[in-house]
Amino acid sequence: MAYVFTIASTTETFGIVTIEALASGVPVLAIKAPGAVDILTDGLDGLLVDNDVEKFAKALEKIIREPELRGKLSQGAIKTSEKYSIDTISERMLNLYREVIEIKKSKTKEKKSFIKDILSINYGGKIKNGK
Repeated sequence: MAYVFTIASTTETFGIVTIEALASGVPVLAIKAPGAVDILTDGLDGLLVDNDVEKFAKALEKIIREPELRGKLSQGAIKTSEKYSIDTISERMLNLYREVIEIKKSKTKEKKSFIKDILSINYGGKIKNGK
């Protein structure tokens, strides 16, 4: 098994490879950047460092040289990956759909506003068809 998965990308939309590494129990060393900071918790399932070559190298060396740290991060990696399992994501999506359907049935302005908020997130701040 690999000691560590490194990703020095400064821009990631989500980072499926990060999730795959976590699911394999491999700690992740990443730059503090979008994507990585949304998935990882520094010191729990991997290490997050500033975009600095020396800091990245020192963190990599630390993970390689400290088996206890690797073990702790590996356990955290598996636990974090469970949030992204097919069962967990499917259940979250089903719950969201159920909630939106119930809100759609409602006639109140407040609840309809929630639907517009959800749609604006999914369509980059613009609601399709102006509705």
